[in-house]
Amino acid sequence: MFGRETPKLSFSMTASRGKMIDGNLMPFSISRIRNISESSPQVGSIQFRQRWILKNETTPNRYTGGDQVSLWMPTRRYHNTSHVGPKGHTTKCIVDPEKVLIMNVHTVAKFFDGYWQYAMKPEEGVVRHYRDVMAGDWGKWWLKGVEAMGNFSSTDFPEQFATKLMENVQKRLQYVYGNQ
Repeated sequence: MFGRETPKLSFSMTASRGKMIDGNLMPFSISRIRNISESSPQVGSIQFRQRWILKNETTPNRYTGGDQVSLWMPTRRYHNTSHVGPKGHTTKCIVDPEKVLIMNVHTVAKFFDGYWQYAMKPEEGVVRHYRDVMAGDWGKWWLKGVEAMGNFSSTDFPEQFATKLMENVQKRLQYVYGNQ
C-alpha cells in the first residue's frame, strides 16, 4: 500500500473491509503521507490520533430521500469537536499488511522484523471520529474522559472534501434505493 500508490485513506483492517463508518481520516497533506512511506521504507504503520465529533441526537431509522441525506449527513450536521486525544489513546492506523503481522483495533501489536510505526503529529493529520453519545452507554462511560482531554471547539469537515463526499453518498444511495 505504501510506495508509489496513492495512500488509501482507510484505517485498520476492519475499515478496509467496509465495516467502519463512524470516522474520517483527515490528513492535512496526502504528500506528507507519501513522503513518510517513500523516505522511510521501514515504516509499516502510520498512526493518527483522534478528535471526537459528538452526535447528540438520534438519526432517522429509515432513508426517505436525497434531502434527508443533506440534512442528516454527520459530516455536515455535527461540529462539536473534542481536543485531540493523547498519544496512544484510541488511535487509528494506515498499515502496510506486508509489514504488519498483528493489528489490534487501535494500534499495531506486532510488526514483522525491521519495521516500525510513524506517529503523526496532530498538525499533520487526525481522525475525525463521529460518536453518537446516546448509542449504548458510550456517553455514560467515555464522555467524561474525552471532556478531560481539553476544551471542545466547533469544527467543520474540510470543504475541499465535503462536496465530493456528498456526491458519492448521493450516488451510492441512488444505486441502492433507486427513486424513493
